[in-house]
Amino acid sequence: MSVLASPWQTYKRLLGFARPYRVLLLMALAGMLIEAAAGMGFLALMSPITDNLVNPEDINPWMPLAIIGLFLLRGVAGYLTDIGMGKAARSIARDLRVRVLGKYLRLPGQRFDAEPVPSMLVRLGSDSDQVAQAAIDAMKVVLQQSLQALGSLAMMFYYSWQVTLAIFVLAPPLAWVMNKVAKRYRRISHRIQESSAELLQAADQTLSSQQEVKIYGAQPREMARYSGLANTNLRLAMKVEATRSISSGMVQLIGAIGLAALLFIAGHEAAAGRLTVGDFVALMMAMLTIIPALKQLTNVQNMTQRGIASAQRLFTVLDAADETDTGACL
Repeated sequence: MSVLASPWQTYKRLLGFARPYRVLLLMALAGMLIEAAAGMGFLALMSPITDNLVNPEDINPWMPLAIIGLFLLRGVAGYLTDIGMGKAARSIARDLRVRVLGKYLRLPGQRFDAEPVPSMLVRLGSDSDQVAQAAIDAMKVVLQQSLQALGSLAMMFYYSWQVTLAIFVLAPPLAWVMNKVAKRYRRISHRIQESSAELLQAADQTLSSQQEVKIYGAQPREMARYSGLANTNLRLAMKVEATRSISSGMVQLIGAIGLAALLFIAGHEAAAGRLTVGDFVALMMAMLTIIPALKQLTNVQNMTQRGIASAQRLFTVLDAADETDTGACL
């Protein structure tokens, strides 16, 4: 696969490495579904609890027990999700490391002249970890937060479909923000990986030749060269942080606009007698759970795009032609 392969093609190939761990992933998916269902159950309890606060004697004793049970169930489900996803991710990183090292041992000697050893170590180290993050950890965040957001939307639709449909006008600007963030992360991620490899290469050259550097008094020159590379890496890292911060702020702003619209429309519905106080509170809580979920879905773009950039670097090695073996056994 070429380094110019589309992100979706790269990600689709990357998911093939998760096939041997289907059982773990199915267990994690079951945990996510239970977690989302428990969240919906908690939102469903908010309406009767709030309505009954007007007359405290009407509060059923099972309601506090139901809340405890739901959070206990959610904790167990979260444990299953974390264990399943964690083991699958670390196993994929291990498989990639072993496969890439085996591939290096089958490549011709010219490859080792063209690519410095520190760059190979980056592929075997951080690249493999980030690929596992993109394949599994990012998927975990996307599925977990998407299920939570969908569950909250379902509860909002149940209490008032008019209010819920009005909130959907915020979907296009939110999709635009997430698309722009993904493209920027993808551009920067490739450059960060190359910058990290250059940093290791410069350090390896300087430390391996430390006697020559001291003899010729080249310490200032080597320090200046390494500092320049380190500053480049810092600038790229700050671009990532700036993108994450700006995108999070924009998502929160869109969420705040949605919350304000919900207050206005739901207030009108309540005044018309189509919403109870409990339904209004449940709608508010559902909207408040959606905003952090959307923020995490935006932030996970960084993890995904870094992983895809790392996967493309690993796949260029795995797709390289093996050294032709023309030897004969004696």
